[in-house]
Amino acid sequence: MNSLLDIGYTILFNFIDCILSVYDFDVYRGVLHTDFYMRKSLVCDLMEPFRPIIDWRVRKGINLGQFNKEDFTLIGHQWQLEYKKANLYSMIFLEDLLENKDSIFLYLRGYYRAFMKGKNASEFPIFDMKSKSISLP
Repeated sequence: MNSLLDIGYTILFNFIDCILSVYDFDVYRGVLHTDFYMRKSLVCDLMEPFRPIIDWRVRKGINLGQFNKEDFTLIGHQWQLEYKKANLYSMIFLEDLLENKDSIFLYLRGYYRAFMKGKNASEFPIFDMKSKSISLP
């Protein structure tokens, strides 16, 4: 389970990082996550609202039999995905992110605009997982 979440969160992290590069944010300066050497703290902050997409996919993938324990090998104390399955697993997670790409983009754009205008935290966008939509105050 943790390995699946790690894979999904890594893909989400890189997806958010790519979008933030469009806005030229200093991704190493976080708001919630403290600055730490070579950690993209802002990306960590802004991926938080979208973690439930990955959580949901892991649960759904297990229930549908898309994710199998046999696809992982225990090496030391770590479960590692067999390299031949990496593309399949990546595509499953990416499919959900692409399905939500508009909401993710609108959230990040709304965040950027609110941030640049120095708005109060209550005026920043909110991602609703149930409707998979963004509400902008």
